[in-house]
Amino acid sequence: MPIKVYDETIETLTTAVEKAKLGDSDKQQSIKKLSLLAQKAERDFTPQDNLEALLHKEKEDAWKYGGRTIHGLAKPKKNTE
Repeated sequence: MPIKVYDETIETLTTAVEKAKLGDSDKQQSIKKLSLLAQKAERDFTPQDNLEALLHKEKEDAWKYGGRTIHGLAKPKKNTE
């Protein structure tokens, strides 16, 4: 999962919990569970062993996530078929 998307998801969930009509202890418990979930996801993460393939995929998909290149915003690859 792209880090930007992952971070935005956690931030959105945290904001939703903070704005929810819950008591302070319920909010604290919910945010703690989100934090534990994020820590578990990071702990269980296994990096891919093929760095070149991963870099290629990231370059191809960068435009989907607001990525940039040395030439500016990343753009979708043009279909040459």
